[in-house]
Amino acid sequence: FFTQLTEAESVEAVCEVVSRGVLSIVGGYDASVLLVSEEAEAEAGLLREGSRFARPGIILGSELRHSLGSTPGGLALTEHVSHVAHVPLGNLGVLFVADRRSDRIFESDDWEVLVALADQGGRALRREPPPDGSFAQAGLGRRSAG
Repeated sequence: FFTQLTEAESVEAVCEVVSRGVLSIVGGYDASVLLVSEEAEAEAGLLREGSRFARPGIILGSELRHSLGSTPGGLALTEHVSHVAHVPLGNLGVLFVADRRSDRIFESDDWEVLVALADQGGRALRREPPPDGSFAQAGLGRRSAG
């Protein structure tokens, strides 16, 4: 994941690596990054302080469709999607992870990984090194199902 992230040469490639990485590490039905331009953010306030998307959380699929008025970032948000986890990528956008299983519980480990991956994705979009200087030292690996 981290090698692919550092080698990504475009915004679209970074978003693709983050989305695929989240699905392979945390799991889910679909994942997508919704990037927000400064103009759109000023108008909509998706990430302003106090907004539900300015902090990690979970939302029903139907509520997300209604609150955003569209499908975020190409997310496969069908009527079969039960709920969607969301994590901000700093002030750049939001990482969404959709799940179809109504009994899926995002555990504290899942949230830690989602936040770390969103942080690394945001850094890659800004081309900033992580605080320790190495993406590989983040200590995240593929989780086994179970």
